[in-house]
Amino acid sequence: MSLLAVPAGPLYNGRRQTAMRTSRISPAFLRVLNPLLIVGIATASFLLLGAYFAETDRFIYSSDAQRALDNLLALGFLLATFALYFAIGLAYERPVHRALSALRRDETPPETLLALARLRAMNAPLVYASFTAVAWLFSMMFFPFVLSMACPPVLRSYWLTGILIGFFIGAFLLFLIYFAVSLVSRSFFLPALFPLGHLDSQAGGHSLSVRARLHLVFLAICVLPLLLNLVNTIIWRRVILEEAPQALTAEGMAEYAVSQSAYLSFFSFCMGLAIIVCFGLEMRKGLRAITGAVEAVHRGDLGRHVAVTSRDEIGLLGDRVNEMIIGLRERKRIIEAFNRYVDRTLTKQVLAGDLSMGGIQLEVSIIFSDIRGYTALSEGMEPARMVAMLNRYFTLMASAIEESGGAVNKFIGDAILAVFGAPEPRTDHRDRALRAALAMHRALGAFNAEQREDGLPELCIGIGIHSGLVLAGNIGTANKIEYTVIGDPVNVAQRLEAMTVEKGVPIICSGATLGPYKQRYPHEPLGIVRVKGRTETVDVYALTTAGPRAAGPPPAGG
Repeated sequence: MSLLAVPAGPLYNGRRQTAMRTSRISPAFLRVLNPLLIVGIATASFLLLGAYFAETDRFIYSSDAQRALDNLLALGFLLATFALYFAIGLAYERPVHRALSALRRDETPPETLLALARLRAMNAPLVYASFTAVAWLFSMMFFPFVLSMACPPVLRSYWLTGILIGFFIGAFLLFLIYFAVSLVSRSFFLPALFPLGHLDSQAGGHSLSVRARLHLVFLAICVLPLLLNLVNTIIWRRVILEEAPQALTAEGMAEYAVSQSAYLSFFSFCMGLAIIVCFGLEMRKGLRAITGAVEAVHRGDLGRHVAVTSRDEIGLLGDRVNEMIIGLRERKRIIEAFNRYVDRTLTKQVLAGDLSMGGIQLEVSIIFSDIRGYTALSEGMEPARMVAMLNRYFTLMASAIEESGGAVNKFIGDAILAVFGAPEPRTDHRDRALRAALAMHRALGAFNAEQREDGLPELCIGIGIHSGLVLAGNIGTANKIEYTVIGDPVNVAQRLEAMTVEKGVPIICSGATLGPYKQRYPHEPLGIVRVKGRTETVDVYALTTAGPRAAGPPPAGG
């Protein structure tokens, strides 16, 4: 797929709908928004310029007929230019609005149409400003030429006033049109056409950098007003005074100079203010989107997305923030998936880079549980139903273990090996293991109740618990490692689980585990036994499934 193609899927659809909701203006009005905006700016500029020429027309025209013809030409030129603005705007933006219409219908526009719409939306400020520059330069030459042909002579003051003053006022007009059209594109067109950002992927797209736009703003509010008033003063002193009537008094000259300076200053103020407002709204929109997304990430919300609407420094920053958010989502997804395979403490160690081979000695408590008669049970059930049943069973057992502060070390077929006190050492690992075993037995009761309701066989399990020193750590090869516990307590816990069948009780624990907690947990002594594979004897107890005594005091240091 091309980089310019619209991606599909829930992620894109959500961003596209969000972008489309940002536009509360009707599609019909959006089609003529830029032409109307440019016509409004041009009209305001001509009105302000007309106020200036209203004071100078007594000096720059050679006759009343020349003044009347110039006014008639100005009106005709304005109407013709406005008609051209609308015609060019509707034709130029047609692909943009066709693509937006398809997106509003939740359709994917053709790739060629989308690429053209993106290109034209990005280049609209430059295109409209360029057309305005051509029209304005043409007018600066057209009016003196027509007047010189129809009503000669054209005074030197008219030429200089029209060209020099018109040049600076035209510069204001170009800057304002560029910023205004750019604001419209970034507010209504580009968010919908680039829902995933990366405007730099659009070949041929135009966008001034933040530095370049700051230079334009500086020119508009600082340089142009000074030059405009300076040129006006020079024209007044060097040209108009020489061609002005000799009867013009000093008081009249001073009044004229003040009024002209006031007109030009007011014009510069209005145009500069409009440019700053457009530029400020652009910057505010981009920076607020970025800061909002960063603040959301800081709060742990990874569902935000920066609407990137430019290819400048702010757009690049927005793209990088979006990539960071996507990376954090992927990291979160990996962590959540990894937590299903290993204990959360191990996940933190892995992410911290602690993957050294070897282990340490820890005193832990081990739970080993197994389903009785699993082989015969599995032979009478379909594999899919058997797997579904085991998954439900393991989910309940793992929850009981983890809620008591233990960690499921591994599933061995239908058996569970759980550790308390590793990888995070705990002084109360014996108490946690005993509570977990009782919780597992209660969870099994709820599981079997569901099995009976569904007409499925009930399960019977045995649980063995023993405590002691083990070697806990990472064992394996350079390419594959596993965190596990190795030692005599693991073997003893497994033997005690096997003894539950012989003794006919569900939970058997050793004195090494129950010893400090005999007053808390009801139990029945089963004597001293010698377990298979071990020379030393073990005193064993059947844990009563009624649960711990409410008044049972905790052992000292437990």
